[in-house]
Parts: sequence; structure tokens; C-alpha cells
Amino acid sequence: MVRTERGKETGTVLCLGTPQGLPAGLQLHPGQILGVYQQQELEEQQRLSQLGQEVISAAHLMVNELSLPIKIIDVETVSDPDTVVLHLLLFGQVDLNDLQTKLTQRCHIPILLHDMTNPEALEEAAEGGCGSCSKESGCGSGSCGSGGCGPGNCSSGTSGQKFQEDWQGYFAELRKSMERRHE
Repeated sequence: MVRTERGKETGTVLCLGTPQGLPAGLQLHPGQILGVYQQQELEEQQRLSQLGQEVISAAHLMVNELSLPIKIIDVETVSDPDTVVLHLLLFGQVDLNDLQTKLTQRCHIPILLHDMTNPEALEEAAEGGCGSCSKESGCGSGSCGSGGCGPGNCSSGTSGQKFQEDWQGYFAELRKSMERRHE
């Protein structure tokens, strides 16, 4: 268990630290190691995991209800105080403060939104395409596949879609690695 500026969180040792690396790491990510998991902390993590799944479900519903150009790629939970962190990719301009307020009100828990968007992918979305379409033919002509351009529709393997897949793969692999270490 660790205490960070966000609250009490679970932490996983991924490698051995060095005396030289510790001060640098604490400058980047200030916090305190509280100790190893006890039964109480494991039960708390199960509760928080369930809470995270409830919040991510509510967030997906709200994103769909509001037709927001957002892909939710991961969720983290923090205790003391209970907080949920959603990692997002944006495919257009979105008022994240408004979304954060609405989600916090709906779920009755503080929610933080962490925008993981590649600025280049956001620029492509703002220009209305994936970068592989020509100005003459445009996206409406089917040059990007049957669905035209947009989040999840472009079949050309653009940087925006590739970036999304990279982040989702990264978080999935990181979670697997942490779960293996807890077994």
C-alpha cells in the first residue's frame, strides 16, 4: 500500500529500487510506502474494484447519452478518500470539467479524468479525418473504409486509432503483470 497525493493506493513493486533512484522517483511521484497488503486491504481493494466497475459503466452510459467523442480506456481506484480515476482518449473537443462534474454527481464519488490523448490524433479528428484521405475525395467517398473516418470507423490504421490500441494494450499488459505478482 502507498499513500500518494491522490490518496491511499495499491502499489506493485515492478523492479528493485536503488538508493540513487529513490530520491528521483519521489520527486516525480511523491508518496509514502505504507506496507504490504493485509486481509483488510485486500477486502478494501475488492470493494474499490467493484466501485471502479460501477463508475466505468456509468461513464460509458453518459458518454453515449451525450454523444461525446471519448473512449474510456482504463479505470483506477483510490481510497482515503475514495476516488475513481478514468483514463480517456478524446476524438474531438470535449469539456472535461463538465463531464467530471456530471459523473461525480451521478456516482456520488469524486472522479478524476486523465486525458491520454495524443495531440496529433486530436488534430486529425478536428480536421475531420484520419490523415489518409485526400482533400479531393474526402472521407465521405469511402476512401477510409466503409464507415468513413471517425473514432473506430477508419480502417486505414491511422495514428489516432493506433494510439488508442497502443494505450489499451499497455494498460491490459500492465494489469496482467501486476496480477501475476499478487498470485
